[in-house]
Amino acid sequence: MEAPAATGVLHVRIHVFGASSAVGCAVVEQAIGHGYSVLGYSRRRPVLPDTAAWWQPCDLDDPDAQKGLDIRSTDLLISAAPLRKVVPLLERASHIRPSRVVAISSASAVTKQSSEWSFDRALSEELRQCEARLLSQLGVAATVLRPTMIYGSGRDRNVARLATWMRRWRFVPILSSSSGMRAPIHIDDLAAVAIRVAETGFGSGAILHVPGGERVSYRLMLERIAKGCGVAVAAPRIPCPPGLLMAVGAVMPKSAAKLFAAASRMGADLTVPDDVVGLSVQRRAFHPDLRALGLRSAGQS
Repeated sequence: MEAPAATGVLHVRIHVFGASSAVGCAVVEQAIGHGYSVLGYSRRRPVLPDTAAWWQPCDLDDPDAQKGLDIRSTDLLISAAPLRKVVPLLERASHIRPSRVVAISSASAVTKQSSEWSFDRALSEELRQCEARLLSQLGVAATVLRPTMIYGSGRDRNVARLATWMRRWRFVPILSSSSGMRAPIHIDDLAAVAIRVAETGFGSGAILHVPGGERVSYRLMLERIAKGCGVAVAAPRIPCPPGLLMAVGAVMPKSAAKLFAAASRMGADLTVPDDVVGLSVQRRAFHPDLRALGLRSAGQS
């Protein structure tokens, strides 16, 4: 369910960092639908069916990127770009002080904090440091959102990647003696939450965890993805010692090691508290459709 339009939105502008990302596109589309004037920033032009958004090329890695930004004190800013890029820009740009900043981080800040994998811990530490810097700089004008597993665009590296694997191999081994819990959030629901938080000031100066509308076991998540794909998938439980996964992952390139790390988390509970239930933005249960899985039709291979 989309967040209701705010009163007088025609007089408020929403700026979206990372406008070409999957989450950024969802925010832009919904904000336009609510009647806002939307200004999107990214290195490449977003692929959007509605051209009402004004797009400005912006490379957040450029030390001078902030010089071309016209963000007024009455504007809202929603960031779907990596925090490690957004926070330094806002620290350099003392002239950018919108009335509200909503920055989308990740629940990995907490779910990977105690991981046995060094790159997981490094990511968690980086996210938490960036969140702290943002809140220290902006105070109550900022809110940080920590969503769980994001899906729905067909571009994600979790649900859509699993769907691609299932369509090809029809087999997903569960390498754990237990099946951990997940709370995937649909990309449109996350966009609705971000806009609603920006409109209302909900969670001012705070970090809010944003899970999806349903907690599911890892096995049930696989079953729902397989159903969405329209294929039968075998998911046998093949317990594998975590030490073995780490030993093999240690000699692999980092990209491959991350797959081993993901496999080692199959039995972990990666859910978080629901800190935005008071917003009354309904988040859907996990039933991914063809669009969410990045498939055009049931017959696609």
